Amino acid sequence: MNNLYRAFLNALVGLSVAAGIGSAIALAIMFGGRAAYAGTDGIVLDYNEQTHLEFMREEEKLARDVYMELGAMYPKHPIFGKIDDSEQKHTDAVRAMIQKYGLQDPNTNDNVGVYTGKDYG
Repeated sequence: MNNLYRAFLNALVGLSVAAGIGSAIALAIMFGGRAAYAGTDGIVLDYNEQTHLEFMREEEKLARDVYMELGAMYPKHPIFGKIDDSEQKHTDAVRAMIQKYGLQDPNTNDNVGVYTGKDYG
């Protein structure tokens, strides 16, 4: 059973890492290689850019929640706490971009495991 549990944990961590990489690539494509915080005064996001931001908001929260739970499951491994802190920074950054463009935040409940966006909730 221990090997099965480890395999599950490895798969979960691998999926979270892959999702994070996908988000970073999407940001790079969306902003033409510029940093997400570059001046965008007067720029209006198209539908695809808006939906990507909304999806990334919930995806980053999901990644944070996964690492928070892993940290609770394995308190002797502080790496999970460091990773969930990093995922929280990603979540905050995407939230700031959503606010910057005047979009509605799909995440209305920040509790672990609760998703309110249309793709997750």
